[in-house]
Amino acid sequence: MVTTADVQKWLDGLKLSAQSARNFRTVIGTLFSFAESRGYIFKGGNPIEGTEQITVNGGDIQIYTPGEITALLKASSREFLPVIALGAFAGLRTAELNGWNGPTWTWRWIITVAGDKAKTRSRRLVPVLPNLAQWLAPMPNAR
Repeated sequence: MVTTADVQKWLDGLKLSAQSARNFRTVIGTLFSFAESRGYIFKGGNPIEGTEQITVNGGDIQIYTPGEITALLKASSREFLPVIALGAFAGLRTAELNGWNGPTWTWRWIITVAGDKAKTRSRRLVPVLPNLAQWLAPMPNAR
């Protein structure tokens, strides 16, 4: 039998950031809630409920200034410039940009992010705004 004390000791022993420990606590809580709903453990037997809440103090979000983005784009290689531009002006995440494969990659006025790359696991449409289009226009095979 897993007790609240067992789970708390395990959580306390994790050598992770507060956010990661909180994520572990959430996942383990979901597992026990599932077990409870299926009758594998008795109602009210979720040991997570008695554990200490983990507070995450996220740092301030840092935003590049227009000058910093311009300098970064001007300093980047021709092959890497679209990656920076798409991240900066279209808000694409690193995982979404990992599919980029060099100068043969193409884009249109709407970028489709496949569900397997998107954070939400559902297809996402991202508009190509004028500032992004200007940075992408000189690229080979740009559409």
